[in-house]
Amino acid sequence: MCVLFFLSGGLSVNDGASGRNVLGNWSLVSSSGCGLVNTSHGVYANCQWRGLQSIPQDLPHNTISLDLNYNLIRTLYNDSFTYLPDIITLILKDNQITLIEDGTFQPLGNLKELTLENNKLMYLPTGLLHANKLLSALSLRNNKLTSVPTDSLPCFPKIQLIHLKDNMLSSIPEFVFWDLSGNYLDMLDAGTFKPLKRLEMLFLSQSAIKVLIPGVFDSLTSLKTLDLSNNDISSVSGNLFISQTQLHVLKINSNKLYSIPISLFKRTQNLYKLYMENNKISKIEQGTIFPINITMDVSGNPFTCTCELSWFVKWLRSSNSELSHPNDTLCSRSSFKDMVKSPILSFDPDQYCGINILLITSVSLTALLVAAFALFAYWKRWWFNYKVFLLRLAICGYKEMVQDFEDQDYEFQLNLMYQEEDQEWVDDVMKPVLQERFPHLDRVVYGDDDLHLGMFYINALHYAVENSFKTVLLLSNNSVREAWFITKVRIALEELNDSRLDKIILFFLEDINDDDLPYLVRLFLSKDKPYMLWTDDEDGQELFWAQFEKSMRANRELNSVIPI
Repeated sequence: MCVLFFLSGGLSVNDGASGRNVLGNWSLVSSSGCGLVNTSHGVYANCQWRGLQSIPQDLPHNTISLDLNYNLIRTLYNDSFTYLPDIITLILKDNQITLIEDGTFQPLGNLKELTLENNKLMYLPTGLLHANKLLSALSLRNNKLTSVPTDSLPCFPKIQLIHLKDNMLSSIPEFVFWDLSGNYLDMLDAGTFKPLKRLEMLFLSQSAIKVLIPGVFDSLTSLKTLDLSNNDISSVSGNLFISQTQLHVLKINSNKLYSIPISLFKRTQNLYKLYMENNKISKIEQGTIFPINITMDVSGNPFTCTCELSWFVKWLRSSNSELSHPNDTLCSRSSFKDMVKSPILSFDPDQYCGINILLITSVSLTALLVAAFALFAYWKRWWFNYKVFLLRLAICGYKEMVQDFEDQDYEFQLNLMYQEEDQEWVDDVMKPVLQERFPHLDRVVYGDDDLHLGMFYINALHYAVENSFKTVLLLSNNSVREAWFITKVRIALEELNDSRLDKIILFFLEDINDDDLPYLVRLFLSKDKPYMLWTDDEDGQELFWAQFEKSMRANRELNSVIPI
């Protein structure tokens, strides 16, 4: 696995033993004009600015450092270095190199540092550096590379730097990563950095990145520094840094961010420097998690200094965090009028965001209005139900009432079945209404008194039910306790099943607890059969009689029976 670190600056030539710089004090000059210095470790050759068009072939075989900067070399051939097997440092910066032949660096088994920056390379040959297992630093910056084939650069066990800045890359090799600032990456997919679990520093600035797919950094568990500055990122997901528990420095400044997800920094508690300046952030959502002891720069954002931002200002003042450039972290034009263009740390939430009397009053008034409307609706519930019933009739009509009332089909038009205790209601309510509103109903059976006198009681009950257009059962707390009344309910339901006509109606004269309802009544109601509830409310009574009138128009055919 490669361990990659970003090292700023150029490559220097050092004496491997002492670490001292040995550029200078050249004691010999080769026939090609290169300055030579002989040390106990080998020869250092300085061939800068010699106008060379190819690799000089007159250098000592024990040359360990070769500097060919600022020449006119165009091609590196596969035999260019065959006589220089000891080279450790090779610098070919600022030439005109467009082609490197296969096997060019194969003889250089000791090569540790290779610089090819500021050339015109458009591609790298297959297996370019497979033989260079000791390579620790490679610079290919400022070329014209559009891609790096995965078989061109193997994963070197001793690598410390691979530099590809300022190329024309549109994709990243899956197995290795380096400083890619100045390239065109647009969108980074999940899994891009999967092989780089030990990568610690990653630079992606000025790479035209617009989208960061969730999971793109999940494999970078050792990442400590991440630079995403100067891109076109407008949003990020809350779990973007879920694996970056060791992240110390994050630069996401100079993008187009409008907001920060609440959980973005939940797992980055070791973060101590955060750069978010020059974005488009107007507010920080309440509850956003920030690491403790963090230094952050959020200047150049259009913060809206209103009550929504008050928690963030209070947090900045009370926590151990430090705000960089506080005088450049200003309130935008959408802030409270007095705060426009003022530093956000001068915003006093207690002055502007005390108890909101208007809001409390509005909420309280709304609650009172809702409660009053609910009480009014309950009080006038029967009136509302009646009006809804009439509206439904107006819209839907009497589609189910396809059969006209025909007197000649039945001996009785209406059969009322009830107990003696409910006789008073029949006399005081039912009879007067039938006479006033339903004068055409003149063949009515009023309880047991109107049963056929020449029959046994049970037979007379059956006869009345079978020969009535409608049978109405009056239910009260007294009637549901009487065994004979339950018998009447059974007889009515048997007729319902036999005739397959919806000719039975239940009248509830008062509220009856569910536990007190007989099984047959509950069975009847479970089949969505017609019932009506009597009430003392005038609107409720009007609805009651309107529903009764509708039910007396026809008997609907049934598709199922009641299991009794």
